[in-house]
Amino acid sequence: MINIGLIIAAGVLVIYMVLGPLVIMGIYSFLDRMAEKAGEQETMDSTSGSKKDPALWSERDVRQYLQKHRRFRSGDSNG
Repeated sequence: MINIGLIIAAGVLVIYMVLGPLVIMGIYSFLDRMAEKAGEQETMDSTSGSKKDPALWSERDVRQYLQKHRRFRSGDSNG
């Protein structure tokens, strides 16, 4: 007679071999859907016409931003 432990172990292995790839594919699909929604959200966000990385802004870009948001004193020569 076959040991009951071996039957249980074989059953668990079969379940993992069948359901494992399905679970991984489901997780991948979920993350892919989340990435698509994030991409749509970035294109819909139109706070500025051409988004540039603030770390790469020139002095002119900074002044334009500050003037647009009224945080710039025009008489201040030190910036």
